Amino acid sequence: MLKFIKSYIFFETQSTIDKLQPSLNFNKKNELKNYFLYKNIRKFLGTQLSTSFSIRKNLVNIPLIILCFYSCEKGDIASQETVNSISNCNAADYGFLPNANPEENAISLQKALNDNDVVEVNYPGIYEIDTTIILKSNNKLYFKDGVYIKKVKNKGNSFGYTFINKGATTKTYDQNITIKGLKLIINGLDGHGENYIQGLNGHLSFFYIKNLIIENFECLDIGTSIFAIHICTFDNITLNRGHIKGKKDAIHLGRGKKFIIQNYTFNTFDDPIALNAQDYDVSNPQVGWIEDGIVENCIDLSENPIGYFCRILAGGFVDWYPGIKLQKSDIIIHNNRMYRVIAEPDGKIYTSQTPPNHLFGLKQIDGINWLMIQDDITYTAGVRNVCFKNLAIETKRLAVFSLHFDNDNWSRSYYPGAEIPIQNNLRFENITIKSQETWRFISCRTPINSLYIRNSYLKCYAIDFIKNSEVKDFKHTNITFDNCTFAREGTWDIIANEIPDKTITLKTFGSRIDASDFQPQINGPGISIDSDLF
Repeated sequence: MLKFIKSYIFFETQSTIDKLQPSLNFNKKNELKNYFLYKNIRKFLGTQLSTSFSIRKNLVNIPLIILCFYSCEKGDIASQETVNSISNCNAADYGFLPNANPEENAISLQKALNDNDVVEVNYPGIYEIDTTIILKSNNKLYFKDGVYIKKVKNKGNSFGYTFINKGATTKTYDQNITIKGLKLIINGLDGHGENYIQGLNGHLSFFYIKNLIIENFECLDIGTSIFAIHICTFDNITLNRGHIKGKKDAIHLGRGKKFIIQNYTFNTFDDPIALNAQDYDVSNPQVGWIEDGIVENCIDLSENPIGYFCRILAGGFVDWYPGIKLQKSDIIIHNNRMYRVIAEPDGKIYTSQTPPNHLFGLKQIDGINWLMIQDDITYTAGVRNVCFKNLAIETKRLAVFSLHFDNDNWSRSYYPGAEIPIQNNLRFENITIKSQETWRFISCRTPINSLYIRNSYLKCYAIDFIKNSEVKDFKHTNITFDNCTFAREGTWDIIANEIPDKTITLKTFGSRIDASDFQPQINGPGISIDSDLF
């Protein structure tokens, strides 16, 4: 009730407040942000009723003002003690308003989040901000229908992160953060700004986060450089309901466990979803395993895309040794810390004779820029125990899912001789691929122990295995197609294997054919078959 009254006063008594201002001698915007407006009005009612403004014309507002004061304990809502005790608020009470000055809007919203756990943005309109908003543990930020957050330049300068958690800069876990109803307008602000964290690259960025919820998120103008949502080093995240459109990745995850991505519509040139356990030096701040997740109820409507629906990126790393040859994005392990080479994607090879030993940050040694990325070491990175279900792929892609090693000037995911990462237990249920122009359902460039496909409709070649000369053992893979419909016309591969010495076991049962000229085949060595298709 109190929040309603305060909001009513703000929007319905502006003329009264403007008339009061000369006798009260205060700055309206600043007082709104700090709740002193009400204190001054109360003072006015008690001591200034003899002033010349018309009580009769403003009589309708005075009972509401009085009720506002007496509904608060001790009647003093402007005291700093009371402000600090408030656990939730309407952001308008702090001066966060549609069409207000972007700098003041950013300051107002930040103060509201600093002072309160729960902040609501209730009044429809476009709210411009010109700097990053930082969320602390237990912040819950709710946007009502018709509210849009628009990024604008700060005195001519761009900024990258729109929202980020407080602990991202110190590698300290935040927890219990929720954002609901955010509609974000990028407005062409697609570059990194101040306070960039190497490898953290999302308009919504969360690094060291537990119990995160993002719900009803919309962003329809993603540029070519920054992901819509980027989360790394996480435990228990839920991304529920959204629409993301643009050039770059929609949802980009680094290492973490327990995640749900559901009820999204995607229209992106690059990957709608990236599960990148290892990544470019500019695309993830840390490396490790991504595990125990569900991706469900999503639609891919992308036009002329270059990426995959889901990129599943693995990596392998080695200990430093004298004379080690390195390139951009390579990662080595030394003294129980992991260090990464930061460089340009120019193909240059570096030789390291002196190991990095610094505890944090970036340091140049032997002409190599070393970034200390983490002190919990891992020799492998990949994805395991993830289920993809109820997905509709409406567009054409080179592959819907790519189990991936990078090996180019940007990144070498697997360092020669490293322990081999084996991605594990990936399930695909009720996947519908409607375009015959999609080349592959799953493309495997990494070892994987099992692929289980159930109740899916495939109009593309099924699964291929592509060699990487640096990986000496691609291990055995079990593949099961359970009650799937094969709908591509003509001769096409169920399995194609180009990796010498790799072994594969294929099982199919309950298969259905929805093509007049369906001719399945198996290509490559090492494949044993137990199938109702042949």
